[in-house]
Amino acid sequence: MDLNKLKDQLQTEVDTSFLYDSIATIQSDDALTRVLRSLSEIEKGHAKHMHDKVLTVEPAYKMPPPSSRAK
Repeated sequence: MDLNKLKDQLQTEVDTSFLYDSIATIQSDDALTRVLRSLSEIEKGHAKHMHDKVLTVEPAYKMPPPSSRAK
């Protein structure tokens, strides 16, 4: 297991979730907002899965915040 690759994948999931949620916040279409929030939650689930994998190798590793690239 390549820990750096796993951490990169985790960051991508966190960033993607953040972006979906950010876009949902500025939408005026309620249906689109719901879809984007749902996608954000799916990405959060992916991030949790990746984080759990990282924790098996590095138990003290914290869930990263969205990167400056995503913000």
